[in-house]
Amino acid sequence: MTTGAVSERRSGWTSMGWTWAFWATAVIGALGGCCSWLWLYLASEEDLRGTAHDRSGFNEDIVTIGGVPLLLAHALGLAALLALAGRARGTRRSAWVLAVVVLLVDSLIGMVVSLSLTGGELVAVWPRPYRP
Repeated sequence: MTTGAVSERRSGWTSMGWTWAFWATAVIGALGGCCSWLWLYLASEEDLRGTAHDRSGFNEDIVTIGGVPLLLAHALGLAALLALAGRARGTRRSAWVLAVVVLLVDSLIGMVVSLSLTGGELVAVWPRPYRP
């Protein structure tokens, strides 16, 4: 053993600044997941209240009103996480894996919060109450 040798442990992170930026974005992404999943429910509920032209049934525009923003929020979140993970991680593969896992966890957190706020429904069903 050499005098003064320091044991270096590699963590895979490039710097503390990029690490903090990545995890701060991940936390903000959980809030974005909550908002995007809740928006899907609110858009479907509003759709059931009378945006159908004859107010008699379900309007298929829910995909445009609620689904597209949900997908856009997830795409933007993945892009932000990938950009920061690319700077914060040492290898491209670990950056991709970390960004996708964090996006899935944030989305799952958002879905659970939305389900808890809406009585267990991701979208409002028609007719209300729904009887199969």
